[in-house]
Amino acid sequence: MLNITVITGTRADYGLLYWLIKDLNNNPKFKLNIVATGSHLSKIHGNTFKEIEKDGFKIKQKIKILGSKDDSLNTSLSTSRAIKGFAEYFNNNKVDLVIILGDRYEILASCIAAMLSKIPLMHIHGGELTSGAYDDSIRHAITKMSHYHCTTNLEHMKRVIQLGENPERVKNFGAPGLEYLKRSNLLSKKDLSNELGFELNNFFLFTYHPETLSNLSTSRQIKNILKALDSYKDYKILFTYPNADSDGKKIIKYIENYSKKNLSRSLIVPSLGQVKYLSALSACDLLIGNSSSGLIEAPSANVPTVNIGNRQENRTSAKSVINVENDTQKIVKSISKGLSKEFRSNKNIYNNPYGEGRTSQKIIEWLMKLDIKNKKFFYDLPFKELD
Repeated sequence: MLNITVITGTRADYGLLYWLIKDLNNNPKFKLNIVATGSHLSKIHGNTFKEIEKDGFKIKQKIKILGSKDDSLNTSLSTSRAIKGFAEYFNNNKVDLVIILGDRYEILASCIAAMLSKIPLMHIHGGELTSGAYDDSIRHAITKMSHYHCTTNLEHMKRVIQLGENPERVKNFGAPGLEYLKRSNLLSKKDLSNELGFELNNFFLFTYHPETLSNLSTSRQIKNILKALDSYKDYKILFTYPNADSDGKKIIKYIENYSKKNLSRSLIVPSLGQVKYLSALSACDLLIGNSSSGLIEAPSANVPTVNIGNRQENRTSAKSVINVENDTQKIVKSISKGLSKEFRSNKNIYNNPYGEGRTSQKIIEWLMKLDIKNKKFFYDLPFKELD
């Protein structure tokens, strides 16, 4: 029996990992432990560890890392607390393999602790690019510490190999987020409205995270966007909270003030949970913000995305994604384009480069065959121009 620990630090990565967790938990070949950390344990972000427990999963350990502030100093301190917490967890538990997803600092911390504890890592969503956030550097650092790689398309697979990873340990299994759309029973717009107590007719789904490498202040970023939304008074707005990066609380403050002034057409839900979030995504007229879900899941739901700023810069996306710089007038024009019948009726724009939604099954089939090893070697690619 393989002892596997799955680490989750946010509502977002848990939603992506849900079906893999469920399938591992139901398979007698594996003993699964779940560790929750990061914003899962934050009251401001909705104590989303409760969603994990509500889904029927037992959390082996909760590692609290967040402080009272969300500036860059406290992000570093949170990372150090996470390294300590994971080091103690790995010391006290039998772990044959750690599975992590994505590019957040708490996940990086868990990888550092696992590496120093000589525990192999399997990473999902490596090889991608998001040049507007320090997540980009974190993601590649996680790749270099990981022993096995589940990428989301061929381009990302090639990039992981380019980073020196053995091709035999790199697979292209598609994005796990598409699996939730395929395997879950989502709510209708009417049922979702009833669940939220808010009538959703024509509406935008809004999720905007801090842009950690931007020269534009977070205040200016969110002000520009909210001003653009004022041009669409006929549309309601369903806001969700940003993640726990630096300045996330500043974004929360602005959307709360905006919502108070627009009570009849806006609703804030700190965390919708994966079923309600994807139901909202599938039912909305546009997804607005800079969430990766706008690039990965939205095309498969036939929903256009207005992707604002540089957070997702250079990330692979379908043609349904409208990329726009953080400028009020340009955002207004992009929203107009996304709402136009001419744009959204073209079915070719929704061709999704992130697979067909069988990620968990492919990972488990691979795990069943793997002879897990904690050693790895750099894989050199030939560079003729350097010879």
